[in-house]
Amino acid sequence: MKTFTYGRDDLAVGLQMNAVMRRALPLVLVVLAGCNGFITRQPDSKPGPPEQFVDVLNYLSPNEPYKPGPSSLRLMTTAQLSASLKDLTGYAGDLPNVTWNQPLARSLAIGMATNELAPSIVEQMESFWYRVASETMADPTRRAALVKCTPSGSEDAVCARAVIAAVGMKAFRRPLNIEELDSYVSVATNAGKELKDFYAGLEYGLVAIMQSPSYLYRVEIGTVDAEHPERKKLDAYELASRMSYMLWNDAPDQELLTAAAKGDLDTDTGLKAQFERMWSSPKMAGLNAFSDDWLKLGALDNVLRDPKLFPQMTATLTQAMKSEVRLKVENAVRYEKDMRSMLDTNEFFMNQETAALYEQPGINGTALQRVTLPADGPRSGLWGSVGLLTATGHYDKASPTGRGVVMRLDMLCQTVDPPPPSIAALVKERMNADIAVNHEPRTQRMKLEEHFINATCATCHAKVDPLGLALENFDAVGRFRTTDEGLPIDPSGRALNQDFKDARGLTSMLKEERVFSECLTRQVFRYATGHLELKGEESELYKVTEAFKASGYKGKELFAGIVTSDAFRYAAIDAQ
Repeated sequence: MKTFTYGRDDLAVGLQMNAVMRRALPLVLVVLAGCNGFITRQPDSKPGPPEQFVDVLNYLSPNEPYKPGPSSLRLMTTAQLSASLKDLTGYAGDLPNVTWNQPLARSLAIGMATNELAPSIVEQMESFWYRVASETMADPTRRAALVKCTPSGSEDAVCARAVIAAVGMKAFRRPLNIEELDSYVSVATNAGKELKDFYAGLEYGLVAIMQSPSYLYRVEIGTVDAEHPERKKLDAYELASRMSYMLWNDAPDQELLTAAAKGDLDTDTGLKAQFERMWSSPKMAGLNAFSDDWLKLGALDNVLRDPKLFPQMTATLTQAMKSEVRLKVENAVRYEKDMRSMLDTNEFFMNQETAALYEQPGINGTALQRVTLPADGPRSGLWGSVGLLTATGHYDKASPTGRGVVMRLDMLCQTVDPPPPSIAALVKERMNADIAVNHEPRTQRMKLEEHFINATCATCHAKVDPLGLALENFDAVGRFRTTDEGLPIDPSGRALNQDFKDARGLTSMLKEERVFSECLTRQVFRYATGHLELKGEESELYKVTEAFKASGYKGKELFAGIVTSDAFRYAAIDAQ
């Protein structure tokens, strides 16, 4: 196996090396499907009832021989970089406003495993690194936290070596090798000699470290597994880093790095012990990152609504919406006996702004408060939350098709075919035919009947429209309603080869489906490893799901099962 070492590498040179190292991830790209709802029907045409759609559910294969997937070279997200910078240098300010996070296949975790930095970003970040290094050395408190020795002069190589070794360990999440250590110490001491200032010299050493791909990327090289030479095993430091970013969305702490150095993470006992410690830590920010990745909550950061229809929309409202969804997931994963309860719980978290959308009086202030809604009410679980409903709405109305797509892709882990190439021509043809527009009131369900006039549209929309229409009682910002354009809303439908009468019925049904619990396993795995599961990894994920089920669907057991699985600890040597 070819191994790589990292010496004095600026970011541009390092990225060229990374291009060689990178293994292409086999990604299934899915495009949001949907014929546009503005295709109207002729007044005298009435679509007949569509043929009953048969759901073909894609279950994990228990019998597929295990074959590891790829390792990855994952660029840190902006959240991870911010946390790392604060831990490394004490810097708590904002990052430059650059295009950094890049989702792919609907996932930021996967996108960062394929992302490379453009030269323009490299240049902009370089000046930022110098500013951070300069501010760190100019601040007595921050400098003292970094420099534990007292330099004898501007060229004190011994002190510089101690500082660089400690900084490099935290920055690279592993010890520096001799070549790296020598080169960074050389940068610092030569600069100190030239500038006649030890601390000014350290600035250059610190910048060189922060520009290194070993800092900006989460590198996973591994070593050949002696017992199974067709695969490689992540080394202890790579495993510590993968686990830490999964659970904390931050770099490993000193205790975890020490455990890696001692070989504790090479054993199931040591790995589980560290998992238990980390799970109980207040640093468990990884669940927020998982929620954002799984449910695409980033949509709430830039959501737009028609101000005439929704004048209450503010940045503070949408952030409260996001926080509630995150809390619901965290509560289900860490504290509930059954993680699937996130689909049908009556526990909500709201502040004064969001309470207005829920029509809940007596909630004051900006802090989120736990509120138990009636068990027989229309709202339950994630899909009763104004945040998820808003994230999947349109500018001026709800989006049944969009909500159905999210449910299919992210909660059932199924694919949704993209619109056929002929759809644009179909839309143009129907518009050019001078079709009379029916100005009579019509519900979204009535409008979506247009999707079933054409067989090409019907095939795809039969997968998603019934799911989204179950949520039609909730408008574009999640407010409950019983009518649409003055007509009564019908939220009943059929999905997963079962009938349901409303949103609560659908989500209660979904909760009991194995395809949902398997999808939870898939989603946690994707978030943890940065790639879509391959066929050869399904047998491992099947075993994780079985243990998850046997535990009573405890979230802790699901996350622990992923961490201790072979699919988490091993990777293919030459994954294509």
